[in-house]
Amino acid sequence: MSQGGSSLRALAPAKLNLGLEVQRRRPDGFHEIETIYQSLDWGDRLEFSKLPTGKGLRLERQGLSLPDGPDNSLRRAHALLERACPGAMGGTRIRLDKRIPLGAGLGGGSSDGATALLGLKRLWDLDLSPAALAGLALELGSDAPFFLLGGTAVGRGRGERLEPLPALRQGAFTLVNPGFPVSTAWAYEHLRLGLTGNPYRVSIEQVKAYLSRFPAPGMVLRNRLEDVVFPAYPVLFDIVKALEEAGAVHALMSGSGATIFGSFPDREAAGRAGALLAARWQTWVAAPGPQGILFD
Repeated sequence: MSQGGSSLRALAPAKLNLGLEVQRRRPDGFHEIETIYQSLDWGDRLEFSKLPTGKGLRLERQGLSLPDGPDNSLRRAHALLERACPGAMGGTRIRLDKRIPLGAGLGGGSSDGATALLGLKRLWDLDLSPAALAGLALELGSDAPFFLLGGTAVGRGRGERLEPLPALRQGAFTLVNPGFPVSTAWAYEHLRLGLTGNPYRVSIEQVKAYLSRFPAPGMVLRNRLEDVVFPAYPVLFDIVKALEEAGAVHALMSGSGATIFGSFPDREAAGRAGALLAARWQTWVAAPGPQGILFD
């Protein structure tokens, strides 16, 4: 429906990290990173509608379980917009079909929050510039501004300084989740930069140059957080091995885990791999999404 209508539906896409390097810990407690984000054509579904009377937010959920306290990203997004545009929104209902697991490294909470910001802006025709909306998104999470952009992009700083890249339009992914979450805060807290003994650094510039050939063999993708997460959760080694045996060109952890993704030439090959691994773990198949949040 058009901007300012009575209801909207949107896809809040999952994302992958096609390489991630952690450079240093900042004085504010965050870490400087370099990563390549890739949005997917799979994720959560949200519906926004105006209530005939009243104010505030009514949240309805189905699918995977999700905490419904003040830290819920949808409630936080609504509160941020109320602060930025006081009195501009009436009573609102958000229906969430939750498909992206929590603590999976797929950006589900950030994507939901960013989608809520954009969806409510459109629903109520709020006077907010793209820069202002991105600033609010950063309050939701370091990767939340990316979802307002989507597609393929380099993320620097906390992950919020974005450099758009040509959209990745080929290949497909098998996503494999072991059934438990990994805390992002825990992963960064336990990362010992310079002490991990790894002889390499992830070269984001090399990955950028490679993307036009993705997913052809010849490029090793790496995620620095695997140094911490894999030893603590050895089953992730098993998932990587299983994906490689199923023909994945790359098998890599996304974000801080626990999801591992394998890259394949096409959706058919990714689907075959997913079927092989589905008896042991949760699996999904997705393709690169050329844009981020997608409204019906």
